Amino acid sequence: MMETVAPQGTAPGTAFLVSSVLPPAQHISARSSSSRVITAATVSPVITAATASATARSIPGLQSLRHIGVVTVAGFVVGHVQQRRRRFRCRMQAQAKRGAQTARAATASATIIRPPDREAQKARAKKVKENIKFSPADAAWRGGALKQSSLPYTSDGKIDYSGIDANPISMVLSGTVRSLLAKAAGRDSEIPGYDGIMELVRQVNDAPGTALELQKRARGVFEGILPAIFIGWIPPLWKQLAPYAPNWAANGAFFLVFYLLFPWLMGPMEGDDFKEVEVPASLRSVFFFLPETVSIPQSVKAERCRFLEASSCASVCVNSCKVPSQEWLTADFGMELHIQPNYDDFSCRWKFGVKAPPLMEDEAIMVPCFTKCPSTYKGTRDLQSREMQIRQEEDDRLAAAVAELSPDGTANSMDSLKSRTSVAQQGGKCWSVSSQRDELREEAVDQIA
Repeated sequence: MMETVAPQGTAPGTAFLVSSVLPPAQHISARSSSSRVITAATVSPVITAATASATARSIPGLQSLRHIGVVTVAGFVVGHVQQRRRRFRCRMQAQAKRGAQTARAATASATIIRPPDREAQKARAKKVKENIKFSPADAAWRGGALKQSSLPYTSDGKIDYSGIDANPISMVLSGTVRSLLAKAAGRDSEIPGYDGIMELVRQVNDAPGTALELQKRARGVFEGILPAIFIGWIPPLWKQLAPYAPNWAANGAFFLVFYLLFPWLMGPMEGDDFKEVEVPASLRSVFFFLPETVSIPQSVKAERCRFLEASSCASVCVNSCKVPSQEWLTADFGMELHIQPNYDDFSCRWKFGVKAPPLMEDEAIMVPCFTKCPSTYKGTRDLQSREMQIRQEEDDRLAAAVAELSPDGTANSMDSLKSRTSVAQQGGKCWSVSSQRDELREEAVDQIA
């Protein structure tokens, strides 16, 4: 007689009932890869109860209705318990599977959404620079080709800014700046678009006057932007509210303003100098999805400054953008600002909440004329190098600053800075960034005439 194998966890009475009611050929028993046995008793409580009832009728002494009913109920209970256990195991397996999927999704989400590790980011950037093997001879101010850009290129090899320029905010702001520049220059340009704006910038920059007068004219353009678009009330309101805000929040607010509103002027930008800020526990208790800390950018960096590249001129950068912008934000908003143009790759970093050094101590003015400078008076040399001028003035403070000169973000390496400084000392730095700009300009006009 064939022996029937009962499923694991099956009550002995149920196994007996199954083996009694079913002939050996109909025993559904098969061992799976996990060594489990499938029998008719594990299919459902109904089958188990029916099996028990049929078995009870075939056993001598259990022919009475009472006995048959008791055995049938017992079989139903056993089958129900088995079915519950089976459903519980399936539910546990499904939960474990969903848990594993959730863990994988959380890992992927953390990789995409969470702010990157700043130290790792710096290490990768350093590795990229090492792989590029930047040479001072490749500097952009010397005419070296620029490689970085997150925007596509046009057929003629230039960066395609059409997507940014078509933005309604860009159109309003660029049109406002153009009208203010036309007023300062005394006429508008016939060239449409951004090129026409740069022609007006060049005309204002090359106008007669000292460097200080030029910077004041450019600052007047910046100061006129907000009133021209009917939000001139923002600077005084900001100055009243700013003292109540932490520094990191004020710096982050200015990052957002420039990041969202001025890509048309400077090109695509990104955050820099991040500060980790703890999210209050009271907020996290309400909004459970908030992280413990968030990274707030304190600076904005143009990956490839459109203004600097289009002008190809240190004078336009320093006198028409850097100095006026620093003074404008400090005076009208109470926001200290240090702008650091990088003449090697034409990137530019705006460091909010950082006081700019005196202009004579700023590395940004230690630069000769750019190779591609389109100025009419290009090549006119400054009569004195920066260091010679400082020594002759016998100013101990400025002399100490020169002696302790360190990279200020205007070059990719100290070697590149030294190379640029050497050229400026031998051939003279850009005449328009000199304190003697007015006299040197007259000298340049006489030479051209």
